[in-house]
Amino acid sequence: MDRSSNPPATREASCPAHGDYVAQNIYGRYMSHGAIQIYGTGSPVNAKDSGYVEQGWDWNRWPGTTAIYLPWDLLVETKSSYGRHFTTESFVGGVVLGDNGIWAMRLRDTVYEPGFVALKTVFFFDDKILCLGSGITNNNTQFPTETTVYQVASNGGPSLYRDAEGQWQPLEDSLTVAGGPLWLLDPVGNGYYIPEAKGLRLVRQEQSTPLNTGNGCGHNLFDVAWFDHGTAPQDQ
Repeated sequence: MDRSSNPPATREASCPAHGDYVAQNIYGRYMSHGAIQIYGTGSPVNAKDSGYVEQGWDWNRWPGTTAIYLPWDLLVETKSSYGRHFTTESFVGGVVLGDNGIWAMRLRDTVYEPGFVALKTVFFFDDKILCLGSGITNNNTQFPTETTVYQVASNGGPSLYRDAEGQWQPLEDSLTVAGGPLWLLDPVGNGYYIPEAKGLRLVRQEQSTPLNTGNGCGHNLFDVAWFDHGTAPQDQ
């Protein structure tokens, strides 16, 4: 992931491990699954110009997360599940040295999907972010597990990808990558290099989703890229 198009003074990448607010997002459980939200566009830099808008946002696909893709009625917090939940893992944290840093966690779901584990590591080197995931395991045979690369509101043009001839092509609808390395540019100018992109799915689509309070819906055009690990992945 390349942030070089954004000046150092105005770029920010956030890696939340847990959120708990008075006005709780009832669809927000996956924010603690390794989300990486990049804010680097706008004057001043802001969420909307950086590709995040609530209207139409797919709460299953926070950038950087590994999560089980659920229907809204299963993703929503209920009275029995509402609250602040803690993992049994003892390792999570990060350190910073100048423009460099590292953040890592052992993901373990102890509430919604016991047995769902993964290792998430993020390195920050100047204007680049290296994201690693491994050990992805759960026993959910009904719904697929996904790792989201990005979800960006398409306020401008579409995502771009480099084809086999080295030419940049616009994402017009959808694409499933057969294999090999891949370069991507999302609609707000963040660059991504994936050494082995086999199975990566790219879509440009109108999304209609519930608002974070559950009161009403919103819609918008989004570009989304994710890996589909299938159902019940074991140590991927």
